[in-house]
Amino acid sequence: MHDRPPLPRVRSPLTSRETELMRLLPLWPHEVADQSPSGRRRILALLRRALRAERKRGLAGHWTYDLSRHAQLLALYRAECKNDRHIFFTF
Repeated sequence: MHDRPPLPRVRSPLTSRETELMRLLPLWPHEVADQSPSGRRRILALLRRALRAERKRGLAGHWTYDLSRHAQLLALYRAECKNDRHIFFTF
């Protein structure tokens, strides 16, 4: 057998925010990395939409409702709102 050196990692490590966003929402890495006010507004809108859908599933008693996902979406939404208060005042 040939001993091969390990391959170098090409990807940069993602922050926990980026990882959580990409795990909970259908987002591409470039969408998560977009730090512009419009990009941040888009992520907040997607989080609101996902929270609304999860809440509707829970209230309806649907079998796909996931309490853990709901809690994670809510925590992420609150963190994004806390970090991005300034974008609502810079139109």
